[in-house]
Amino acid sequence: MTARKRARAGIGDGASMKPELPVVTLAAVDLSSVEALRRRNTETLGFLPEGVLSHYLDSGSGLGVKTQDNRLVAYLLFARQKNHIRIIHLCVAAEARGTGCARALVDRLIRVAENHDTRIVKLNCRRDYPAHFIWPKLGFVPLDEKPAKTPGKSLTKWYLATKGQSERDLFHIAVSDRKVNAVIDAQIFFHLYKSDNDQTIISKALQADFLDDLLQLYITDEMFVEIARNNSDKQRKTSLHNAQSFWRVSHDPEKVNEFVPHLERILPVNNDSQRSDIQQLAKTAASGVDIFLTRDKRLLRNADNIQTVTGVHVLSPAQIIVQLDEIMDPKSYASMPLSGSDLVWKKFDHNDFADIEIDRFLTPSEKKHRFQELLRESLAQPDLWQTDGIWSQGELVAVRAMRIISESGQIIVKLCRASHGSEYELFTKFVLSSILHDAILNCVDKILILPHGVSSNAADDLRDLGFAETPNGFVRLCPSKVMSYNSLKRMANDIGYRESDPQEVEKMCSPVVLTEGSLDCFMVPIKPGY
Repeated sequence: MTARKRARAGIGDGASMKPELPVVTLAAVDLSSVEALRRRNTETLGFLPEGVLSHYLDSGSGLGVKTQDNRLVAYLLFARQKNHIRIIHLCVAAEARGTGCARALVDRLIRVAENHDTRIVKLNCRRDYPAHFIWPKLGFVPLDEKPAKTPGKSLTKWYLATKGQSERDLFHIAVSDRKVNAVIDAQIFFHLYKSDNDQTIISKALQADFLDDLLQLYITDEMFVEIARNNSDKQRKTSLHNAQSFWRVSHDPEKVNEFVPHLERILPVNNDSQRSDIQQLAKTAASGVDIFLTRDKRLLRNADNIQTVTGVHVLSPAQIIVQLDEIMDPKSYASMPLSGSDLVWKKFDHNDFADIEIDRFLTPSEKKHRFQELLRESLAQPDLWQTDGIWSQGELVAVRAMRIISESGQIIVKLCRASHGSEYELFTKFVLSSILHDAILNCVDKILILPHGVSSNAADDLRDLGFAETPNGFVRLCPSKVMSYNSLKRMANDIGYRESDPQEVEKMCSPVVLTEGSLDCFMVPIKPGY
């Protein structure tokens, strides 16, 4: 491949990464730099609305290469799906091509995937783009091909197996993807076929190639009623032709009639267009599709009420793009009840940070911005930190952010706080015990809670659970094995456990079993709860 073709591709040729160009995780402050680089490569990169682009950066789903003077010369945006990671954009500035930026970014993404036990990285790329020749050099395999959105062009689907995933399994995954189904309104439909401008380009983002096997767009037959209102014969015929290329939902007429009066109470009808809005929503609800896409502010303002009476989620194009992972994998974001209590676990989603009552989680003399910074850093780097919350009767009572590092056999806890209140001590012990449980479940031998991660009031609870205070934070050993007292002492040399009898140390480092102890075995309950 010639240097000229590599330059046109927008990515490097896989050469070794230069040490002065490290890969970093991008943040919201990099938005303007990313957008500027994207604009210089619009011929081979799809448009992303600013809100969507900002979401990827806020959530830690952007990687970049910067020069020593902090100038961005390459970036990679990705999205996490249930069983895989998808590359959204990979772009290298013209002056940095051939330096190995693409290779370095993909290698870093593979490590992100492996840290989250994700075995597949995917992307879609037009066959006529010069980058088509680069993907095999980066380890990707082309397993499928279909027509692109642009007439006469082909779209290749590339797959890469990370560590522990055989390429044979790629074929199964390639044909087992499921899509999110959504109905579009007339405004979005017409925007898809108009010239690019600030309004239409946001709607056109729904047809970006990376969404091809994630999102299926539908229309209702009400679309043809709206098309028929156009007095221009030429425009009407063109729109009818375009509508024929869409799948139409099949709806139950009786259910439509049931939904219409409820919607009319929410959305008063003053003209034919508003009457069609109600028909579109009613037919969507009566079809079983539960997502309706629109840019109509009137409908978006009433989204909650519409969902209450129809079960249909009304979303904007930007919202559907950033929430695809939550929609496709709701179990990861759903509340998980804890047996025998009103407590539920739930992974933090994009709304939780704004709703948290910061003051209830602060330690004495701690500044609010410090806690916000700790939590924001965790949420912005989901490839590093697993951030969860515990809710009681709908109220957030505890939050934790931790990272499991299997290679070094430890869990690092960035944040572990309970809200102040009558049950503070109970929730503190509960969330600390949950971290110990995860350590044992993942067969790691050590837990490190970083300074400022816990409240100073929790020190006694930590000691009761076997944690020792060190300059690096609170540390606890928890090896799940049978070993000698001397072996355990060697592990504890840098932790600060006091010299004691084997039984006491065994208790502090449970579930370890010491050969010098009185009970050389594990106790396994025959029924959970004993």
